[in-house]
Amino acid sequence: MYRDKLDIENGMLFVFPDEDYRGFWMKNTLIPLDIIFVDKERQIINIEEAYPEPNTSEENLKTYRSDRPAKYVIETNSSFTERRNIEEGDRVVIPDRFN
Repeated sequence: MYRDKLDIENGMLFVFPDEDYRGFWMKNTLIPLDIIFVDKERQIINIEEAYPEPNTSEENLKTYRSDRPAKYVIETNSSFTERRNIEEGDRVVIPDRFN
């Protein structure tokens, strides 16, 4: 939240203790993002393009959800997945230390 930039080849990794349906919103997020939902086998479930929603109340913010239970969520700059030809079904490398 409150980031006004994210370096081009960087992202944020969210690791959860279990695999479950996940939902993310763009509250106080200032830049567009790709939200990548990943299962425990490190396979991409779905990718959502998320955009800032300034001046939107919490109850009206869009929630971006995983299509299936996810253990990991990766946020990158908008269009990162398109530039890198990353698609649903691809596998990602997440070091074991993040289990």
